[in-house]
Amino acid sequence: MNKKKYTIRYLIENKKIILMAIMKSLKRYTVHLSNKKFYGTEYGGWFVYLYNEPQDKVPINIISAGVGEDMSFDIEMSINFNSNIILVDPTPRSIIHYDNFLNNLETIKKECSEEYSYLNQINLNKFSSENFVLSPLALEKEDNKEVRFFEPENEEHVSHSVVNWQKVDNARFIRVKTVTVKKLMETFNLSEIEILKLDIEGSEVNVLNNMFKENIYPNQLLIEFDIIRTNKLSDIIKFYLTIKKIIKNDYINIEIDRFPHFLFVRKEVL
Repeated sequence: MNKKKYTIRYLIENKKIILMAIMKSLKRYTVHLSNKKFYGTEYGGWFVYLYNEPQDKVPINIISAGVGEDMSFDIEMSINFNSNIILVDPTPRSIIHYDNFLNNLETIKKECSEEYSYLNQINLNKFSSENFVLSPLALEKEDNKEVRFFEPENEEHVSHSVVNWQKVDNARFIRVKTVTVKKLMETFNLSEIEILKLDIEGSEVNVLNNMFKENIYPNQLLIEFDIIRTNKLSDIIKFYLTIKKIIKNDYINIEIDRFPHFLFVRKEVL
């Protein structure tokens, strides 16, 4: 076996080693700051950067893509930062979870049902549904395109995926329409985005590439890189190149929590 073939085979068979090497190389772009806080449950929560000085941005705009059946992060951000929350998720169970929450909000405020027991530690009396809306579309790189939205392998789980990283049967999908970050901003009249959260089961690379192409730069990026879960060498490389692109666009990584969850902040707001 020649050296070139051996190297390719080694790379394919040792993707975890490659991923560890990538993470080690990215440490130089990571700055650990103390002024950050975790909002939401252990399962559905995220770290957010807290500014040293109060920001003259009230209310702030947050696009939160990937709802599932845990809105704890979004609700806490709404309460603590007087936020405009745009939830994005076409998953049927997520839509039902959102609708049931708003339709039964006054009852849930008094006593959380089992479905919403994860909100027990949140003072819902301070929550207002006025600026808490759901777009039932799949965040992607194109607008108004019908795509297959694959079910999770475990039927008890909720998260669907455009990229089918769980490799479920090709017949197990629903059809949904897509939307871009730019279109969401136009639809909801957002001049800027303070926080963009991407928990979209592998579509994050497409969304980020399109967003930067449109010169859209949220101040904070909260990203779960599910693309690496395909266990494909090509997707691990995409993961690396995407992080490099984020850094090139003047972001700094300040937190890697429950890998592969990342928090990036624009240099100009630090």
